[in-house]
Amino acid sequence: MLSSTIADLSAERSAIARSLQAASNVELTGVSPGTTPSRAGSPFYETVNIAEECHLYFLILGGKYGYETEMGKSATQLEYEAAYRTDPTKIIVMRKENVTPDARQAEFIAQVEDYHKGYFVNRFKTKSEAAEKAISSYYAWLLDRASIGRKLDYFDHFIRIASQRSPFPGARAEYRLTDDRIELTFNIVGHVHSVHFDKVALYNDFWGSVLHLEKRFEEWRGKGFGVGPTH
Repeated sequence: MLSSTIADLSAERSAIARSLQAASNVELTGVSPGTTPSRAGSPFYETVNIAEECHLYFLILGGKYGYETEMGKSATQLEYEAAYRTDPTKIIVMRKENVTPDARQAEFIAQVEDYHKGYFVNRFKTKSEAAEKAISSYYAWLLDRASIGRKLDYFDHFIRIASQRSPFPGARAEYRLTDDRIELTFNIVGHVHSVHFDKVALYNDFWGSVLHLEKRFEEWRGKGFGVGPTH
């Protein structure tokens, strides 16, 4: 799905769409509202539903926040949040440079680009540069997904990301799931270190939870790993 304001990013959206359509097995949604097949629901319901169901979500940021809906947020932000709730690892963010964002857009950009809780942003100045970065990002995402081999839910993706991190050479995460939390355990030089994640808190802040894991790693390193079990 391509998600952005329309009036100020029409040329960039079209260029990105053409570059992605050149790849095999790509079906784009949210590209051209005038040609998108009609659906039975309201625009709000349908665009949010598309954001939830799409395999890959491109957020394209320009200078305009866009029309504020009755939800108090722009359609683009609502689509972004819907995609995030479904799978935070399916989001690719692109931002047009050399434009000054309006006040609401500046707030939204700050949220999306937060160093610890946001996303790496592909910046572009021209529509051709946007197209090049979009297709390269798509192929990088595709390679990453090809290694998974099965459909994962929201919490599976967190475990996948967490399992790629390690506080100590050779230490790998073992995990246990309950109805309300995820427990990660690391055996480091004979000592067991564990950290628990409340599922509701994790659902509300995926990347913040990844940051919390990294902070725990730093705590364990600071204690030399040999103090004893850390809970």
